[in-house]
Amino acid sequence: MINTLKTIMLLRMTVKTNSMISWLRRIPLVNKIITDDFYKYSGIKTLVTVVKWLREFASLFIWKALYLFIMYAISYAFGSYDFVTPGRAFLLMLLMFPIVGMCLNNKFLEPDEESYYAVFLLKMNARDYALSLYAFEMLKYFVGNLAMVSLAYVLLHSFDKFYASIPFYVYLGYLIYATTIKVIYSAIQMKVRSLRPADKKVNKLFSAVGVMITCAVVCVATLGNLIFADMFPSDGALKLIIACAAAVSALLMIPSLIYLINFKKYPRIYKTLLDPDAYVLKRNKTKENTQLKAAKQSLSIDKNAAAAGITSTKSGYAFFNDLFVKRHRKILIQPSLVEAGIAVAGTVILSILMLFIIPDLKKLLHSALLQFMPVFLFVMYALNSGKKTTEAMFINCDVAMLNYRFYRQPKTILKLFTDRLKYLTYVNVLPAIALATGLVIVFHISGGSGSILDYVVIFVSIIAMSVFFSTHNLVLYYVFQPYTADSKVKNPVYSAFHMGTYMASYFAMMYLRTSIIIFCSVMIVFSIIYVIVALFIAYRVAPKTFKLRK
Repeated sequence: MINTLKTIMLLRMTVKTNSMISWLRRIPLVNKIITDDFYKYSGIKTLVTVVKWLREFASLFIWKALYLFIMYAISYAFGSYDFVTPGRAFLLMLLMFPIVGMCLNNKFLEPDEESYYAVFLLKMNARDYALSLYAFEMLKYFVGNLAMVSLAYVLLHSFDKFYASIPFYVYLGYLIYATTIKVIYSAIQMKVRSLRPADKKVNKLFSAVGVMITCAVVCVATLGNLIFADMFPSDGALKLIIACAAAVSALLMIPSLIYLINFKKYPRIYKTLLDPDAYVLKRNKTKENTQLKAAKQSLSIDKNAAAAGITSTKSGYAFFNDLFVKRHRKILIQPSLVEAGIAVAGTVILSILMLFIIPDLKKLLHSALLQFMPVFLFVMYALNSGKKTTEAMFINCDVAMLNYRFYRQPKTILKLFTDRLKYLTYVNVLPAIALATGLVIVFHISGGSGSILDYVVIFVSIIAMSVFFSTHNLVLYYVFQPYTADSKVKNPVYSAFHMGTYMASYFAMMYLRTSIIIFCSVMIVFSIIYVIVALFIAYRVAPKTFKLRK
């Protein structure tokens, strides 16, 4: 196993080093410095490798520290409303959140490019590869978490009175519990896979189960902290439950580990999980073959649409865009309708709770809306389907059409850009209107405001944020067009902008606290200015940049 792990680490660092060099070569101006000769210099490659190792080492601690900090911040926020003490809320999250990590952050049998290289190209033993890599990931997880929970214990025990009563054995129990249930869940996965090792639907099954478990845990933890705190165990009982959970899961891990070691069907499962076309671009795949494949996909869509009687009364490029929208309605507009329905349902449930069941909830929600409106910047980022829609536009339309010169003419690009922006704004404004209306209703029922301006800016700011994200995603797509013919992203600037948008929205949610009138007014003005500037940039730049990446 040690030799297998050494080979895995060598392969990993080689892949990541070459990927980093390739990424640097795609950055404008930098690509003039880093040429093909860059790969020949061993000293430079060694430097890049050292950087990657340092990043690997830093990842041991950074994400664990952020995870614990988020738990601390959420528990402290709950405690500030007098429903439950911060220390008790923290204990409840130490008990509940590992269940989410068990489903959504389990590194066992992850299908990726590295696994394809190891199992299929290097012909490594599938069982040895899977177990060696998983053991390494679990060791990283345990060591990183041990360092961070020890630091958290020292800091919280020394500087925060609410957490001083939590002994170290609770943190250690949480760590053992969080690590061992991952192994147990992995064994359950393999047992299910052993029954149908060639069935790709098993992946979807576990994804669905993970989402349902996550939703259940979030609901229980939230309701336990905010509404039914008196029905949950006391602080002392929660400490004991965490310790017992650690002991029980540690015992159950032993047969789970034995099962994973003795499992015989790793090669067959890897063959199912790793589709070669999904990870490796065949060297003999020519541009003509790619075009032919895209043309066949388009032809298939056309036949299905014709059979369903889908057509359009518009003409020119408006007809082209309208036909595309109607033929892909399921992946474009249905998610927005579902999000709008969830927003309406949430409004109804919260209204019933405040009016008839839990009147004390009014104070909490009113205070939250007055101080935490920046949270909805991240909510609107998450709800906006702009990035997914542009991906659908490329895969189902532009990947084939960009091979034709007439499709890349400035007038064509600008006309389609305008039509697509109208539709994208329409799609995303549906859940935005539902959410904005719901916020106004909840704000009014929870106590409201004496100024009608507060209601207006709440509603308009949500719509403005929706329009902002819709415009932002489409402009980035047209200005940076990041995709190659095989739908891979090859533009680091495009990815950097999306990451920057995510980080800005996230930090606004976590740290920005201001009044409704200030935040909403700023967002309305910012959105208007951004849309005007972005449209100007798109109209000037897109005709030069909207093309297939090599």
